[in-house]
Amino acid sequence: MDNKQPSQYRYNKQRWGILRYFFLMVIRLYKKILSPTFGSQCRFYPTCSSYAHLVFTYYPMWRAIPAATLRIFRCNPYHEGGNDFPPGISKEEAKRHLNEIS
Repeated sequence: MDNKQPSQYRYNKQRWGILRYFFLMVIRLYKKILSPTFGSQCRFYPTCSSYAHLVFTYYPMWRAIPAATLRIFRCNPYHEGGNDFPPGISKEEAKRHLNEIS
């Protein structure tokens, strides 16, 4: 039996707009400029910025903004962290995308 679950959300270039490109550009700039100065502070895998990149790539905007915001709010000293992949995206697809953007 195949344990892989297909992703509910697919990469769809047709949905891309200026706002999505803006958010992805801000995330990339953060990962290149600010993240190295802070060091590895995130309690989760994938990191909060990688999680945000995933949700803005695969989710519709109305779902990506709250998902990324809630993840950033959960990244605090009172939360234990751990593996936390976006729902609806298979772990294999998420890991492949993370390898492509890093």
